[in-house]
Amino acid sequence: MKDIYINGIGIISKCAQSVDALRAIAAGTVQDCGHGNCQIAFTPPVTHTQMRRCTRYAKLAVSSASFAVQDAPFIADLKKDAVGTVFATGHGTIAAMIQFAEVCLRGDPAKCSPIVFAGTVPNSTVGQICMVHGFTGPSTMLTGGDPIEYASLLVQTGKAQCVLSGAVEEYNEELAEALRLSDVPEGVTELSEGAASVIISGEPHENAYCRIRGFANTSLPYLPFAGVPEEDQLQYSIRCMAETLAMLPGVPELVLTAWNGGSFERAESAAVSRAFGDAVQCVPYKRFFGECLGAGYMQGVALAAAGIQSGAYAHSVCVTGIDAQGNYMAVLLEEI
Repeated sequence: MKDIYINGIGIISKCAQSVDALRAIAAGTVQDCGHGNCQIAFTPPVTHTQMRRCTRYAKLAVSSASFAVQDAPFIADLKKDAVGTVFATGHGTIAAMIQFAEVCLRGDPAKCSPIVFAGTVPNSTVGQICMVHGFTGPSTMLTGGDPIEYASLLVQTGKAQCVLSGAVEEYNEELAEALRLSDVPEGVTELSEGAASVIISGEPHENAYCRIRGFANTSLPYLPFAGVPEEDQLQYSIRCMAETLAMLPGVPELVLTAWNGGSFERAESAAVSRAFGDAVQCVPYKRFFGECLGAGYMQGVALAAAGIQSGAYAHSVCVTGIDAQGNYMAVLLEEI
């Protein structure tokens, strides 16, 4: 694998909306961000005109992407077709889809406009990001899977000189209620929302954060927030996670885990111990960001990158994540 670097960070979360805030979390000056399912308050760093047709979901993504672009000024010197855009999501534009479905059910065709419909398609969010920044390189929206891996492959194969890679999830009460109907165990991290973006390229630019050493992924037979798995499912998941972590090209000094309480914490704790030994330190990043479903993994990556650069974290950090489809992902980041 060719060297790949993280050169910019942008985040929207309930506990951090800047790199400085991420550094404070990594340094241990922030312990937690309170409790309660929530929609977070944030101010988009772009003009109202650029956001006028954006849904709230798209505004979350565009905001984190724009912060990352601002954090990587070298992008201004690149050709627009040299910059790719890869985002991931778990449940997509749930609020817009529900609103559009209600309009259709009422039989009100005048309100079923193409603009309204576009807000229901996750791909349109990547389109909004590309229009705001003028990027014309390869772009896609993943509904599940590792955007870091896909973005890295685009850089490694020369399809893009650098890639804006991120993830987004919007809090929705109907979705939260549907997940509660799955008998979520007490102690599982509460649902939240957010977005995180990083700039990935094949060389370290000024103030680069870290090197991406490698990644690995697998698929699990259950979701961490949808009830307690059977014991055989749990044991199978432990084995799958341990084998996946062991595929990484090195042993980390710190693991930012996707723990969110309940049975998943038990499973991943056992998997990390099997893969790396009992001595490795683990930090559950969801205690700061909440359970953001499809966006949590990238929030963890942003936190790790900021912590490595500031010296608050170890030389090498593994970040794990699980998305709304049960994809388990891990990336190994190293100090430059």
